[in-house]
Amino acid sequence: MRWEKLCCILCLAPAMVLAKAGINVYVNNNCHEPLAFIQEDTDSAKIDKQVTVAPYQVQLLNYVSTGYWFDTEVEKNIIIKDKSQQQIGHLKFRLENNWDNNQYQLKAIEGVIQVDNQVKSWHNWYGTPNITIMTCPIDVDFSQSPIFANASRVLIFGDSLSDKGTLFEYTQGIIPDDKHYYNGMFSNGDVWSWRLKNALKQDGISLSNYAIGGATAVLNPDLEHLPYSLDEEVNMFFTNAKLKNWQDFSRFPAIIWIGANDYLTEPANLSKQSIEYLTDHVVASIKANTIKLLDKGVSKFVFIGLPDLSKVPESVDDLHNTKITKALSQLHNQKLKQMVAELKSKYKGKTFIFIDITPLFKQMLENTELFNKDYHLNIHDVNNSCWQGGYTMENQQAYNTTLPRTADIKAALLVKEQGKLCSNPQNYLFWDRVHPTRQVQKIIYQVLITKLGAVIK
Repeated sequence: MRWEKLCCILCLAPAMVLAKAGINVYVNNNCHEPLAFIQEDTDSAKIDKQVTVAPYQVQLLNYVSTGYWFDTEVEKNIIIKDKSQQQIGHLKFRLENNWDNNQYQLKAIEGVIQVDNQVKSWHNWYGTPNITIMTCPIDVDFSQSPIFANASRVLIFGDSLSDKGTLFEYTQGIIPDDKHYYNGMFSNGDVWSWRLKNALKQDGISLSNYAIGGATAVLNPDLEHLPYSLDEEVNMFFTNAKLKNWQDFSRFPAIIWIGANDYLTEPANLSKQSIEYLTDHVVASIKANTIKLLDKGVSKFVFIGLPDLSKVPESVDDLHNTKITKALSQLHNQKLKQMVAELKSKYKGKTFIFIDITPLFKQMLENTELFNKDYHLNIHDVNNSCWQGGYTMENQQAYNTTLPRTADIKAALLVKEQGKLCSNPQNYLFWDRVHPTRQVQKIIYQVLITKLGAVIK
């Protein structure tokens, strides 16, 4: 009998070793004064870690782990105090490593604080998940918005700027990697769509996000692009709606933000005729998919224009195609705006809104000091990315023969394989060669919901 037990233990040893569950705990102080964040063990009340975070700053509090033994759990308390040592918030969470998966769960929360993830289940391929605790979070009133008022479910279609971690899940943690990107999103923190999801949840509104990194408006049937397009995303929504028996699509407003991957890697010698042709086809795809959604009953649409792609480090420093990306961005936005006007004229009683995001990015780039003052930020470098090079043009040429051609995927893979990341991402506009940092994603979220009639209290 003892021999059988020993054999059983030896057979299970690999599973025991791989059973570790751990998370990174970040703290985001949105208050006007420094705050102390104290992590303690629930059972012993022993303080594990304590940090003081300056106003409007984000910092890693601690890495919390169950250890390597399987079927174990830990509970932690996090207490937040102001400079007078008064407690302003408290939360408790539990980590478990089970036989089939790892789990994190928020057990209790008090005070003016929020957590971006309340529950999470993952397998070992996922890497290390993250949670962020936010103090003094903004309160949003969606009741006056023509898009969100009376909505039951918001739909999002797009690319890596909006991807909630879908491509990360499809590739089982390969793109983008968990070490450099936050929960599979193409940034070092929550993207705007995840922030919107959490905010809408407070009002009982669901959000279904079909955006995926690398997606294009026009499907490119070659080996240089991933096989994801706006058409595939819309079809996925139709499939989900049928499987889950969703009803009344008139209460499902759709937000569409796509096109950058169709343009960003175009050659510097692209002809004027090709620029016209490409932008025509991209906007035509957006329109065709909008009509498909209209035919199913969706009645409210938001179309977000592209920022000036010629300002992206990938275009400036690596591809040297800024003249082309600038022309493509401008023409895309002109045609998209014209498409919205045509839809308004044809489909009376439906809602079509175009949001020009260019002025926001222009302010970031050209009046950074005022931008920082308006949004309590500390951005200094708007031209370079936090990921600091390290690869030569020859190396990049080698990558071009093996990587997807879309700029967002290539940027994420290069971060994983080469170069190094800065130690002060709060001072950067760009996280990698294409994607903005967490603080910029936060401002994108706030600007978008404000333009759509929501009120930030």
